[in-house]
Parts: sequence; structure tokens; C-alpha cells
Amino acid sequence: MAVRTTPLISADWIKLRDAAAQLGCDRKTISNRIAAGKIPGVRVVKMERVVRLHREDWEAYLQRSLVPEKAV
Repeated sequence: MAVRTTPLISADWIKLRDAAAQLGCDRKTISNRIAAGKIPGVRVVKMERVVRLHREDWEAYLQRSLVPEKAV
């Protein structure tokens, strides 16, 4: 997981609870997927337990996860 020193207060960053709400799952599920390396997450410095997802990374994850692969 990456560590940033810049503030993550913008429309480009989303909270874990918002990501979880989009998938209809618990925040811990998103946290586990970040820990497993399936979703890139960013820990906010000085707020050790706060993690954010970059919107583009989140949307890419959704595309990979929710769109079924075509049979070859």
C-alpha cells in the first residue's frame, strides 16, 4: 500500500465506505482486497488508519471485477 503526504480531499479520492456501498459489501471487504493487492489503496499519513482509493483505480477495479471475461 502506498503512503502519501498530500491531502486526499478531492473528488479524485474515495473513502472505503463509499466503495463498499457501491459494491454492496462491508468496508472490511474492500480493506481485505487492498491488503491482498487486488485494489490499490493509499494510507493517509498522520491518520494511520485512514485509507483512500483513487477514483481511476477504483473504476478500473470495478471494470475488471464486474465485467465477465469473454470466452475464447
